[in-house]
Amino acid sequence: MEPDDFGLSETLTDRLRASYDAWHAETLYENDWSSRAKERAWKSEGASVAEQLRSEVKAFADVEYDE
Repeated sequence: MEPDDFGLSETLTDRLRASYDAWHAETLYENDWSSRAKERAWKSEGASVAEQLRSEVKAFADVEYDE
């Protein structure tokens, strides 16, 4: 499935991809992030992305965000 299958906006789709890319770049550190600042920024962005997702799919889905 692709974000477009759910009618997600291009902005949200871009944010989801960027968030995944940021997380994926950190997997080389196996069990930890390269810095606490990067981890905090990623978590903060994740909460914001979840809010946007919640808004865009509220008619047919519930969204929960758990750090």
